[in-house]
Amino acid sequence: MLMNAAVCESYGDPEVLQLKQVTRPEIAADEILVKNFAAPVTAADYRIRGLIAPKGFRFITRLAMGFSKPRKSILGLNFAGQVVAVGDKVTKFRPGDRVFGSTEFAFGTYADFVKIPEGNQVALIPDNLDYDQAAAIPFGAFSAHYFLIGQGKVRAGEDVLVVGASGAVGSAVVQMAKHLGAKVTAVCSGRNTQWVKDLGADQVIDYTQQDVSALTQKFDMIVECVSGLTWKQGKPLLKDNGRMIMIDGGWPGIGWTLATKFSSKRVIGGVASEKHGVLDTIANWYQAGILRPVIDRHYTLDEIQQAHRYAQSRRKRGNIVLTLNGYRGDPQHCLD
Repeated sequence: MLMNAAVCESYGDPEVLQLKQVTRPEIAADEILVKNFAAPVTAADYRIRGLIAPKGFRFITRLAMGFSKPRKSILGLNFAGQVVAVGDKVTKFRPGDRVFGSTEFAFGTYADFVKIPEGNQVALIPDNLDYDQAAAIPFGAFSAHYFLIGQGKVRAGEDVLVVGASGAVGSAVVQMAKHLGAKVTAVCSGRNTQWVKDLGADQVIDYTQQDVSALTQKFDMIVECVSGLTWKQGKPLLKDNGRMIMIDGGWPGIGWTLATKFSSKRVIGGVASEKHGVLDTIANWYQAGILRPVIDRHYTLDEIQQAHRYAQSRRKRGNIVLTLNGYRGDPQHCLD
């Protein structure tokens, strides 16, 4: 059987993404087949498509993703849809379940159907969320949880500065840090200040009007989501025993992580790990209304080139969601 998919058979601009019919995946005994209704277009997706890697990571990216072209021609890391078939050994899910999650770098979510091992990061969609909202959760929430809780060990009452607070990762960091009891100062452009406040930020700085590196306030933690603040600029803003998390820091972030490991002010960099069980915790927070997904725009599968172009413009707020199989997404979920 065939299905629609956005296929990437070479590195390049968004035009390399082409809508094609491909063979629908067949599942193994421990896998589920999901009819896919929504998938986010993330920074990771367009960077792989365009071979856009952090400084020092281009060669390693080629080795990992494919030297001359993407090894996985169907991109996309996250999904939300309905289970239509399960393997003989699957016990957690059944046909009809609404699920969302991550392929854990197996990719393939720019397609009408996705197969996922039951042991992957897959969870039931909270009852209060639609497919597009669920698809908007994993990319930012995994990073926020990994760095805030797993690595940064944020504590209630700490002062946290979030640079790049309006993106998919930054908006999740703001909400999660606030939920964990931190006092959040968010940095974004002026057009986003009000809705970042609505996400829970205690104060918001418009970086077009104020130089963040010149702040006199000191912070227990700086979360750098967009490579907008260097370690040299961030270090004076930290309190003693402060941590600067460089989510998009490339080799410099990793280098500073090693160099400052035993310093009173240190850097935490690297790539977020999707620890099993975390998605269930995150889903419970969204079910309880503690966190909420943020969607900027919807695009259909045949608009994949436009979706990538907008994502790469770095002007998006929160998440861009690709809709499939006739599902359009609720326009009320989008930001005004």
